Amino acid sequence: MIKLTVNAFFTTLTDLLHTLSTVPRELNFIEHTSDIGWKEYQRAKPVIIDPGLYSNKKSDVFWVSQKRSVPTAYKLFTGSAWMMLSRSFVEYCLWGWDNLPRIVLMYYANFLSSPEGYFHTVICNADEFKNTTVNHDLHFISWDNPPKQHPHFLSIDDYERMVESHAPFARKFGADKELLDKIDSELLGREPDGFVTSNWLDKSDANKTIAESIVRNATELKPGPGAERIKTLIGDLLHTLSTVPRELNFIEHTSDIGWKEYQRAKPVIIDPGLYSNKKSDVFWVSQKRSVPTAYKLFTGSAWMMLSRSFVEYCLWGWDNLPRIVLMYYANFLSSPEGYFHTVICNADEFKNTTVNHDLHFISWDNPPKQHPHFLSIDDYERMVESHAPFARKFGADKELLDKIDSELLGREPDGFVTSNWLDKSDANKTIAESIVRNATELKPGPGAERIKTLIGGMLSDKDFHLKHCI
Repeated sequence: MIKLTVNAFFTTLTDLLHTLSTVPRELNFIEHTSDIGWKEYQRAKPVIIDPGLYSNKKSDVFWVSQKRSVPTAYKLFTGSAWMMLSRSFVEYCLWGWDNLPRIVLMYYANFLSSPEGYFHTVICNADEFKNTTVNHDLHFISWDNPPKQHPHFLSIDDYERMVESHAPFARKFGADKELLDKIDSELLGREPDGFVTSNWLDKSDANKTIAESIVRNATELKPGPGAERIKTLIGDLLHTLSTVPRELNFIEHTSDIGWKEYQRAKPVIIDPGLYSNKKSDVFWVSQKRSVPTAYKLFTGSAWMMLSRSFVEYCLWGWDNLPRIVLMYYANFLSSPEGYFHTVICNADEFKNTTVNHDLHFISWDNPPKQHPHFLSIDDYERMVESHAPFARKFGADKELLDKIDSELLGREPDGFVTSNWLDKSDANKTIAESIVRNATELKPGPGAERIKTLIGGMLSDKDFHLKHCI
């Protein structure tokens, strides 16, 4: 199921379907969060009556004076009202074989703006579907910071960011004709006063009518440039990772927890967010606890790249270790800096699959303080020489960001991050003429060589197997 409006589509449907044909069909692209924030008091607890649910005459909703409590039989979720849902999940919402969709529907019948919560709450409370979510609505949207209730209307100034987001949809569109014309010509291939032809219209014979030019054989999807733009987001990294063992986990870790023993491990914090629908700050318990002896604590970077097999182990926990460790880290401040590290290094099945690196370039004090530096142009050379595919933290240093765009990403001023979907060998060709049509093969860019140098060096280190979980 695709939820669209006439002002939302800026990638051809053929490109989108081609790309989606390569991913599991059970996935649901739905942006969601259990942090409902202000919506608890302005959406969840107030009660509205919508006559449109039982009357043929259109009339406004009205508010009931009494409030209601937040559900405890299931957990509320919220998110974008724009989503792409799988057939199996939509059928579940319709049939509701365990009654959950109907129970939730009765609650949302009195909820203002229910499309921002109903599907999110159902899918995240349904055991059969909660692991099928992709937390993205596939839209480019320009918000204030922090976000207000409604996004900006897009203008020509948003065009570059919109394309670089690789999202197939965008909103909101207003009356900016320059933006719409540029999308038509450069992204959709639409001629003035013509159609968004994609691959369903054969334009090889200009004498044919539209009806005669329609391609009747629609059994094969042919990707256009939009499909390649979506791929460039992860191309170089995927190319490099395709050459290394799939069971590896890139996770920086150490058993030397240092100051964290007394400021993280022994103190006990209580986080009401784990059991309450109301968001509130954590609070500290006066008593201390001892460091675990049933397993050894590890710590490290909160940024990591984990294998599917290890993530499944953390979810299923067939020997119960992930759940035992999770109960400890439920009272641990900054648990992402220790939970996965402790689980993987105490699990016999996975402790030898670690690569002690988080694939990030980060600039620290010496000795390191709690937070890293914001990167500046002075860090550029060291950042490139690290060969890391990621870096943090970035601040407002425009000179650094511009240099990354031009020298690492190949992005020309006010242009695209072209990767390998654009053939720039002939400067006289237009953008449309330079687009590489064969998008079936993942082709590495120059960034792939840098990543390969980093990962290859780590894996070929003579002491690699001695550095697991030390």
